[in-house]
Amino acid sequence: MGGLFVFFITKATTPELPTANSPILFYANQSRHDLKLIFCEAIHQAQQSIHATFYGITDRDVIRALAKQAKLGKDLTVEYDPTASLSLGKHFPSSATITPRRSKGLMHRKILIIDHSILYLGSANLTLPSLHHHGNFVMGLYSPSFAEFLTHPSSTHYVQALDSQELHCFLLPEKKQQALHHLLSLIDNAKKSVRVAMFTFTHPLLIDALIRAWQRGIDVAVVVDYYSGRGASKKAVARLTSEDVPITFSRGQELLHHKWAIIDDTTFAMGSANWTKAAFVKNEDFLLSLSPLTSDQIQFLNRLWRVLELESSSQ
Repeated sequence: MGGLFVFFITKATTPELPTANSPILFYANQSRHDLKLIFCEAIHQAQQSIHATFYGITDRDVIRALAKQAKLGKDLTVEYDPTASLSLGKHFPSSATITPRRSKGLMHRKILIIDHSILYLGSANLTLPSLHHHGNFVMGLYSPSFAEFLTHPSSTHYVQALDSQELHCFLLPEKKQQALHHLLSLIDNAKKSVRVAMFTFTHPLLIDALIRAWQRGIDVAVVVDYYSGRGASKKAVARLTSEDVPITFSRGQELLHHKWAIIDDTTFAMGSANWTKAAFVKNEDFLLSLSPLTSDQIQFLNRLWRVLELESSSQ
């Protein structure tokens, strides 16, 4: 009986992680995923190496998990923005490579790579509020070639066919604005719908693209964070509202920290980048798109969107 009890507890508390047979997984706080448990379990399962690049790293349990693996001889590399993180050097053995990154803008990426093959990318920082309280999305991937690109990038644009899907990743900032043009093209070529969940939304070209889509009959809907919508994103909200584009604000004390869009239920664009000028030309960020979405992925995103709608109110 005791063994059976332990089995069920283990099954209930061990999250599903990406594998070669399940190379793409979606996670979100509002879909009842424990993002902290997912990151800690991924770190615990590392056999050879861990590469973490995050804007904010303050969660003590995550830091202890990383330090434990380094002490066990795993190759640990941590890059972080010192303005949003603890002073991390003292928490790790000398064998670990710990680098505070000071950039022209923010070092705003959120990427964890395990054993040069398993990746976790999204909007969540390694902080307790981000992992447990705020609305965040993380994509898990099994792709050794993508992991190699992110650890040793030879360009700012990566393309991969993953099963029957095509993945594009853009490392920001970039002079040619390929990521911005890619995102604008997705919106401008939408046939039915564009749904956006965004923490900070200020980029005038993306605002214009949504208005153009709305004016040509595309079903456009936007959810923004309550505090950002009344602060940094206030002008974007006013502009969209003036054109009658449906826009709502998150409710409650927690941040809506998502940074994604669903186009025509076929393409998903997400990343660490808010839709701001700084994200595309100043900050170290990333933008990723995935298409065509599978039926399971569409169901996951549609359920998540319905939760965001229920947790939002008109501005």
